Amino acid sequence: MLLKTHNAQEIHVDIGDKVVIKLEHVFIDLFLLKREVDIYRFLFNDVDILRVHVFEIECEFNAIIFDFLDLSLKDFFNFWYRKFSLKIMLMFVDQLICCFDYIYFNDLIHRNIKSKNCLMGVKKHKNQIYVIDLSLAMKRRAI
Repeated sequence: MLLKTHNAQEIHVDIGDKVVIKLEHVFIDLFLLKREVDIYRFLFNDVDILRVHVFEIECEFNAIIFDFLDLSLKDFFNFWYRKFSLKIMLMFVDQLICCFDYIYFNDLIHRNIKSKNCLMGVKKHKNQIYVIDLSLAMKRRAI
């Protein structure tokens, strides 16, 4: 049996915005998904961290409902013919440094940094980069 994660876009009834529904079969380790949700909720502060609306277990699926985000940095780079201006690069770097600094300040290490895990916001946050996929994040140890 092939088990994997599925994503779907829907409209959140209460807030009227697009959301993403992440579905994983119950045979996939619930601990990782629950830990990821806990990390998102712990870090959420309206800045560069994805908001989790709901985490539920329904029938044979674990479901998380997130805010909808736009293109990944990789897709955004390809959309602009693989060229960014210096201004855009500096804006991205500034946001990413702030975001990862915030994650590190909260004693976590992301452990899965790549362009696919950095997504552009939508609507009033369309110039903001959000870091996603905190499933591999772990507590930082004091040395």
